[in-house]
Amino acid sequence: MVYGVSFRTRSPLVYEPLPANITRDYIPTPSGNLEILAALPSPSSSSSPTDKRPLLFIHGGFGAATVYLEFLEYFSQLGYPCYALSLRNHGASYSVSFLRMFFTSKYQLSLDIVAGLQYVSRAHSRDVVLIGHSNGGALCQYVISNNMHHLNNSNKTLSSSSSPSSPPSVVNISKLVLLCAGPCYGLLGVYINWAKLDPCFFFRVMWHLGNPRSPLSSTRLVHNAFYCPEFPDERVKDLEERHMPLYESMRWPSTMMLRFADPARILNNLSSSSPSPSPSSLSTNDQQQHPRQVLVVAGSHDKLMSLSLMSKLAYVFRRAVTQRSSSCTHQQQQASLEDPSAAEGVQHGVEYHVVQGSGHHIMGDLQWRDAAAKIASFLDN
Repeated sequence: MVYGVSFRTRSPLVYEPLPANITRDYIPTPSGNLEILAALPSPSSSSSPTDKRPLLFIHGGFGAATVYLEFLEYFSQLGYPCYALSLRNHGASYSVSFLRMFFTSKYQLSLDIVAGLQYVSRAHSRDVVLIGHSNGGALCQYVISNNMHHLNNSNKTLSSSSSPSSPPSVVNISKLVLLCAGPCYGLLGVYINWAKLDPCFFFRVMWHLGNPRSPLSSTRLVHNAFYCPEFPDERVKDLEERHMPLYESMRWPSTMMLRFADPARILNNLSSSSPSPSPSSLSTNDQQQHPRQVLVVAGSHDKLMSLSLMSKLAYVFRRAVTQRSSSCTHQQQQASLEDPSAAEGVQHGVEYHVVQGSGHHIMGDLQWRDAAAKIASFLDN
């Protein structure tokens, strides 16, 4: 431990018992086992487990599968088979040394997500809804943009996690939900926001010898960055101890500062993609013309993924929808889009909502039920 941060390889984490309807399993990979939590609909729920698509939740930096416990219970009660994955060195997944984790790439972490997608797809034999928070949402965009979920069993990196009787590991993703997510056009604005929030950001990182935990090295810093002002400090301290690893990958976010995913490719690689719209269908009232494929959810008090960044993220997805028609003129594309600063609602199959009062940790803040309700409405359409 140096100045409040740790450089030691973490010990395996010990968790309190999970809620009765949530189970823990492990996905074997060539490097180690990944923790995955599951909450399946009960027989008394309104829908049987086969009625609705399974949901896979991906945490962000310094998170774990357990940050989604409330969401797992909420959505399983609505009839959705729910899963939450812990990336390597997070939660109860396998440990990685400080230096190895420091240099772990976005591609390596994305392979963990692919392993989780394959696990869920094999369990339910149907398309999956992928839900990502913060930089985990950024990884989800990277996975889909690069079509990594269509890797098959001939890929040696993933084949060891498949049983001999498993079908080909090609996963269809029908919908993408981005919760205060790192925008595909780059994370630079996010870290500028963080530096504005914490004027000592860069000085503290140097004082902590470059440790990635430096910006979150105290309960006060975690509270300011992740939660609304009304969130109790004692709960922040408890969540630090239960969910947050001692260190994180620095290579992961630093290689995503500029554009790292293509929204048009993301839309094309979602399994429910519709044909390119004709110019005549491109209007602000064309919700009936496009399936709802992407949901962006922001927190009004999120100081990192600010409203300007999140509304722009929804805007670039909507713009990508209009540009899928090669015969559509630039003027028609621009006329079909609202101003990005006023983008809340549904447009061109891309939905954007703001959870009033919520901070960055939208699935664990005081307003988490409001966020869950917006996701549920999106999934029902």
